[in-house]
Amino acid sequence: MSLSLYAALGGSSKYISTEMNIPDQLTPVLSINPKDGVGVLIRNAVEMGNKAGVPIYGKFRDADGNPLPADTRVAIGYQAPTDESIQVVSDPKSTIASYIKNSVSDQQDDRKVDAVKHQLKGSKLEVRDIDEAYILVDSSAQIDHTQSEIYFEEAALAEVDLE
Repeated sequence: MSLSLYAALGGSSKYISTEMNIPDQLTPVLSINPKDGVGVLIRNAVEMGNKAGVPIYGKFRDADGNPLPADTRVAIGYQAPTDESIQVVSDPKSTIASYIKNSVSDQQDDRKVDAVKHQLKGSKLEVRDIDEAYILVDSSAQIDHTQSEIYFEEAALAEVDLE
């Protein structure tokens, strides 16, 4: 099944909720929490660009509409009910320079998409209805979701029936 996961300009898709990050800590800004009986599969490879990874497009902005600082780190996190804390399951991006200098549509360009791919530590991430996955941000500024946009590449996603 086709699936769209996003949070943009104050709105969001199904299974998505947004949160405020805690400055200077790697904390969630977006949560993926599938409904009962449904899972979300996030693949580490898509037919675009040259590198493996999950393309996540976005504009990370503060309350004044300014981009978060370039040294903001972004990662994908995961937490199962048995986990005491959120596990980082991707190689953290140490800068959001590619997000700052390229529009969301430019980030989707085949020549630029590799800069916004997040390399999972495995071939895929399966998020069951009892789990949560996250976009984690470590920034000196707080994100404002009414000014920001975060989109997962649909080709990397699948909705799966767990029953």
